[in-house]
Amino acid sequence: MSTRRGGAIDPAGFLDYTGQQYVIYKQNSDSQGLGDTGYYGPCALPSSSPLMIQEVSPTDGVTLVGSPVEMLAPDVVNAIPIRAPSMTRVASASAESGWLYVLFFTSGCEQDGSLAVSYAMSAHGVLGGGRRYERAAGSLLRTGDNNKTLWCPGSATVQLDAQKMLWNSNLNGTDGTRQVFAGEISIDAAAMTVSI
Repeated sequence: MSTRRGGAIDPAGFLDYTGQQYVIYKQNSDSQGLGDTGYYGPCALPSSSPLMIQEVSPTDGVTLVGSPVEMLAPDVVNAIPIRAPSMTRVASASAESGWLYVLFFTSGCEQDGSLAVSYAMSAHGVLGGGRRYERAAGSLLRTGDNNKTLWCPGSATVQLDAQKMLWNSNLNGTDGTRQVFAGEISIDAAAMTVSI
C-alpha cells in the first residue's frame, strides 16, 4: 500500500464472488498531524483519513493491481474519524452487479464515548462505480446498546456469509477491559439497512 500521506493501517482482506481479491485499509493521514490521534487520544481535530480499497493479485495476494480507490471519507464537519474496515456482500436484485457490498467500520473516539460500529453500502460494485460508499444514517452498535452493557464498541469483523459478526467493547463502563462479543446480523438489501 502507499506510504504517501501517512501510509496504510487497519488492513482487511476481501474475496469477491469473481475471485478477485482486495485489501481494504485506512489511509493514515492522521499520523501526519492532519487529524485525530486514534482510538485512545483526543479527537479535537477533524480526521482527514479515508478508507481505501486496493485490488491485489489472486495468485499471491500482495501484488497490486491498478490504483487504490477511496471508499469512504471521514465526517470532517463533525470531527468523526473512521478506521478498522471489514466488508461482506449480499445478493441484491436492484444492485448493478447483483450484489450489495456492505462496509463495516469503526467511527468516533473512545475518549469521549463516541466510538461505534457503523456501516456504508455500495450497489455499484465493489469499487463503488466511481462513487463513494453510501453511509448509513446511524450506527449499528454504540455505547449503551445491549441493555446498556456496551461502552465504545468497535473493530467489527463480519463473515463473508453476512450472518455473523465479532466486535470488541468495554463491558459495563470505562474500566478499560475490552472483551470480544459475537452476534448475528441481518442485512436487508432492498432497504439497504443492517440490524443486529
